[in-house]
Amino acid sequence: MAEPWLPPVDFPAYLEAKIEVDDQSLNPRLLRRVFERVRGLDSPRLLDIGTGTGAMLRRLLGGPLRERLPAGRPQLVGLDVEGQSLEVAARRIGADLRSAGWSVEVREEPDRLAIRTTQADGGPPGPEVLLLRGGLFDPDLDDRLGGVGFDLLTAHAVLDLMPLEPALGVMRGLLHPGGWLYATINYDGLTVLLPLYDDPGFEQRLLELYELSMEQRRVAGQATAGRWSGRRLCAGLPECGYSILAVGASDWTVFPGREGHAEARRLFLRTLLTFMAGEALAGSELPRAGIERWYRRRLEELERGTLALMTHQLDVLAETRR
Repeated sequence: MAEPWLPPVDFPAYLEAKIEVDDQSLNPRLLRRVFERVRGLDSPRLLDIGTGTGAMLRRLLGGPLRERLPAGRPQLVGLDVEGQSLEVAARRIGADLRSAGWSVEVREEPDRLAIRTTQADGGPPGPEVLLLRGGLFDPDLDDRLGGVGFDLLTAHAVLDLMPLEPALGVMRGLLHPGGWLYATINYDGLTVLLPLYDDPGFEQRLLELYELSMEQRRVAGQATAGRWSGRRLCAGLPECGYSILAVGASDWTVFPGREGHAEARRLFLRTLLTFMAGEALAGSELPRAGIERWYRRRLEELERGTLALMTHQLDVLAETRR
């Protein structure tokens, strides 16, 4: 039964709110290597798994593909099961491309949105972006992607939601030999909230239930990478035909400034608190009144501008073996 004090989550809005947090958390050394790689490709084919509102595609379009246009037309594909998120992605990507000086055409077809760009002065072809509604394990995925052989596959804050070994196998098949997998914001088992709660034992158990829900998640009966997705990814890549090129921390460290948190960060933190409270309620172990008290207290701290969050996450860059 839904609790009246626990609001529903607007997931696309949450994804948009956390872009700034992720931008400041992505490991700069790995991101720099990925940007350099994309700049060096003549006709890059890039695939973003679990693209959401297209944050990673927008980073690539605003970074290496804006700084140096390849000789051929770059093709970027975003894949996600949520149609509402893809609609937001199309609007945001289209607006970004227009602001960069492109003429943009968006074609909407069943379960896909195609974005093409042209230059009025007859310059080189611009990026082509295809947003597909679907999942990594869909049996017709290869056909819908227009074939395999991608140069770069990105997976942003999504591998903890998937059975790891099967996902790595499918992704390896989508990349050409020597293609790169760039997996970012992989949760790795630590969440800390400040200031300290007045009942630290209660909060510790609540956060344990939050992380336990990640371990109990199943997709088609298989366990997902879960709360230790970062280290499990590092362990699983060599066994699945990849060579690890680099690993780096991408921790969230969200502390208030002198005037508290900006609105986007408040929405981001408020949504995370809602996720935590919801999983604690589903665990049916802690008293509901205690969870409500914890939730309201943390919201009060958020509004006062005193709440801070730290989580441990890993970014991983790997190459398929030739």
